Amino acid sequence: MTSFDRRITAARPDRAALSLKGQIEAPLYVEGVRKIVFDGSADMRREPYPDALLDTEALHGEIFIEYECDDEGWSWGQLERDSYVGFVPSKALTRDEAPPTHRISVLRSFLYGGPSIKLPPMAALSLGSRVSIVDYKDQFAITHRGHCLFADHLKPIEHLEKDFVSVAERFLGIHLPFQP
Repeated sequence: MTSFDRRITAARPDRAALSLKGQIEAPLYVEGVRKIVFDGSADMRREPYPDALLDTEALHGEIFIEYECDDEGWSWGQLERDSYVGFVPSKALTRDEAPPTHRISVLRSFLYGGPSIKLPPMAALSLGSRVSIVDYKDQFAITHRGHCLFADHLKPIEHLEKDFVSVAERFLGIHLPFQP
């Protein structure tokens, strides 16, 4: 098999993405199925095991091109946004794909089953997660699935932060698990 970066090339010894035909030798070429990350986030692992090495994290609303779904509950595929390849839990994905209209603009926001903070949060969404908003009620934005989150925590999908340093400063004082 030709040498390639396994982190960003959808190819394994047993299969490869159909788009790689003629570039990478494989016994089977597969056309991917577009899915969307439905959970708050999904760990993308190198192997289909919960304790396998973690390569990246797929955020809510990201597009995942699925090339294989096994009987153990793992999907192998590639993130459309940054091309990372790996295994995610199949239950974290859905085919229900509404085009995202907004992204989370704060470090963390919560998704509720209705327009009330007294309801238990359904998921925690991180900065950059994408959602499809169809309506507003009071201070809440309502997604295409009827879930709610604070409208103040959103920016339109086309909005890009102008100052990356100010975005980085939001993380000051946050203890991350890999820090000493």
